Amino acid sequence: MSAGFSALLVFGALANGGDPAHPAPLSRLVARVAPEQILLELRIQEASLREVPRWWLDADNDGHTATGELQAAWPEVAAYLQETTWFTLDDAQITPAWEIGGFDGLADPLPGGGAWFEYLIVTSVLPRAADLTDFAIHSDLFIEDGNPEHRLLIAVEGIWDTPAESMLGYAVRDWSVALPSRATALLQYARLGFDHVLAGWDHLAFVMALLFGVAGLRSLVGAVTAFTVAHSLTLALAATGVFSLPAWVVEPLIAWSVLLVLLAHLRVGPAQARAWLPAFFFGLLHGFGFAGVLGEIGLPREARVTGLLGFNLGVEAGQLTVVLPVAAIAFAARWLLTEAWPALRRTAALALLAFAIHLTGTAIRSWWFVNDLPGPEVWAVTLAGAAAAWISAEAVNATVLRIGVADVRLRPILLQAVLLVCCYAAGATLSSLRK
Repeated sequence: MSAGFSALLVFGALANGGDPAHPAPLSRLVARVAPEQILLELRIQEASLREVPRWWLDADNDGHTATGELQAAWPEVAAYLQETTWFTLDDAQITPAWEIGGFDGLADPLPGGGAWFEYLIVTSVLPRAADLTDFAIHSDLFIEDGNPEHRLLIAVEGIWDTPAESMLGYAVRDWSVALPSRATALLQYARLGFDHVLAGWDHLAFVMALLFGVAGLRSLVGAVTAFTVAHSLTLALAATGVFSLPAWVVEPLIAWSVLLVLLAHLRVGPAQARAWLPAFFFGLLHGFGFAGVLGEIGLPREARVTGLLGFNLGVEAGQLTVVLPVAAIAFAARWLLTEAWPALRRTAALALLAFAIHLTGTAIRSWWFVNDLPGPEVWAVTLAGAAAAWISAEAVNATVLRIGVADVRLRPILLQAVLLVCCYAAGATLSSLRK
């Protein structure tokens, strides 16, 4: 039983007073969607069956329904189930032919044969067309004839990686589940990928850091291509379950990658930088980050490849929506504002560096130290980000000295960026004190 259903059952039991002799009036329907059919399994409480006034299943009046009594009255019970529960596959309404699948919670055998049971399990099979797009369920089960408080918990499996769940009752008696076609999955997941990138400040900041290592159109195409190939590879590996990394490893390192790549490109300069190298290396890491989001959403089982492709295309579209205008503005400014360009570039770098320090500090505190860092949260974030920036700058300096190329001294601009973050922290602290 899924965690969602477990929680609903516990809630129902508490709402009913927690008395095990009077369980919450709940039935459970599981619909397993397969390529050519839909397998149904309906689990019904014996207590719910005894509440229906149109029949009297307890023939010997011992307060329980035995398996033999249920089997003797099965034609009447089956007719009632058909009367109260039906399905719509696209535009065709289908009433399932239920069969007894078994009993659960059996007690000791009775002297006259059979045994008391807690749950009746009935099954049925619905035919499914290959191009089925809509699967709807209607249920009046026990509501009008038995117990108006009765609830039907539904789980539809086989469409997504995790079951789709819902609950029907007196107020809501219909539920429709869309089965995504490949075309629909492509469009839906492309939109999800697009929206995720535009809301993912860490990914966008990394792309901006890459642009500081781009000297022209050729290097821009190389960096974007390398990043695309790399994150597509790890996204596919993680989404298909081949290999993945935990979020506590991925998320702080993604934030740190923004800081490290920006510092490296500032130190070396766009003429000497090879932006495609960090784009590919850290792109592998970012792919695991995309996979984490996709794992929370899930993929349609019958369109996994299409969904994955759509999500990836959406990610690329989102990145290009940001990269192309920014790159075009930067190229135009460098060409038209030749004298002012160095100052403009340094100002943009300073703002991005301050943001990267805050972003890295937030990720380090949230994923690695939680509440272990001393001081108020905003200052703990600033401390962690400044430490990460200093370590990154020293690593970049040591590497640049070995290869013998340098453009900008890092310590002055790093100090200014840290001061900006400190000003932000001071402002946040004063604001909290005034409240």
